[in-house]
Amino acid sequence: MDIEGREQLIATADGTLASEWFDAEHEHTRLLLFPAMGVKLRHYRAFASGLASTGITCVTVEYRGQDKNSRIDRSSRFGYAEIATIDIPAALAAVTTDTVPTWVGGHSLGAQLTTLAAGTDGLHDAAGILTVAGGTPYFRSYPPRDAWRPLLGTTGPALVATAVGYWPGDKLGIGGRQSKHLTQDWAKLAWSGDFTKLRGIDPAKTDFTTFDRPFAAVVFDDDPLAPLSAAEALATTLPHAKRSFVCSPGSGGHVQWLKKPENAISSIQTALADT
Repeated sequence: MDIEGREQLIATADGTLASEWFDAEHEHTRLLLFPAMGVKLRHYRAFASGLASTGITCVTVEYRGQDKNSRIDRSSRFGYAEIATIDIPAALAAVTTDTVPTWVGGHSLGAQLTTLAAGTDGLHDAAGILTVAGGTPYFRSYPPRDAWRPLLGTTGPALVATAVGYWPGDKLGIGGRQSKHLTQDWAKLAWSGDFTKLRGIDPAKTDFTTFDRPFAAVVFDDDPLAPLSAAEALATTLPHAKRSFVCSPGSGGHVQWLKKPENAISSIQTALADT
């Protein structure tokens, strides 16, 4: 059964976020999902509709600067900190209900931002974290033969964004247009693996040890951009989380799984059942 999504704006402290809601008829869980860098919400529709047909209401949220009513340029000043401390908590408040548990999830970049939100006390109403094809970009968490991938993939955009004032991924066909600070944060995390080194993150106000709820990760075995080792490394950022991993075979890769999301949907059902 195909479930149609509905658009809704979510108010934040300094603006609004575009979102699409796929409501389950027999709802038992809600999933708030933040996308991969440069991947528009329309690409998640088949996935979100499929989840809703299993009883999981899925709400996908667009990042600031990415919807049709806004545009990133040299004046854009947001990065990981603003999304994790302003946008994710606002979206969670809009989605949370008293009747069913609400999980916060992320694909790729979304997994990193969700984990950071846990350390900045932005997920206190969440039942848990669910990541899909997500992990830290820290190069030492990758198999040695692949350690170059996150370094090259993040440092290049950061250097270009520093020079141009933003990352023109919409023109280059890689990662969409992104703010300078976001791409710089991405590269810093790839080199250091430390969220507290990012712009706008105060180590004195960041505590990853307080999150003691489930952290469930779905990993694809044909995804060299988010291998199991990177997912495990991201999960260990939250030392008291109840961590679990579901490895899904042959799903299509880091983004291509969205074209045929059946394996991902099945893996998410398994992941939630195991928590």
